[in-house]
Amino acid sequence: MKKLLLVFAIGAFSVSCGPSLCDCVNESKAALSGEGEISEACAKMSEENMKLTGDEAKAKMEEMNACK
Repeated sequence: MKKLLLVFAIGAFSVSCGPSLCDCVNESKAALSGEGEISEACAKMSEENMKLTGDEAKAKMEEMNACK
């Protein structure tokens, strides 16, 4: 019973998490080249990133560049 609960908890956690930053960066590249579309979660993440300023924006850009 404990194992079943653990498996359920891990499954629920993995589903509740959205795409990673690198997933969205790769998705954006594909969309720009015409090979796909940007998901709703990535579009929302992009909007939130646009609101960042100063050091937060620089840190996020470094993180995005590390995805390459």
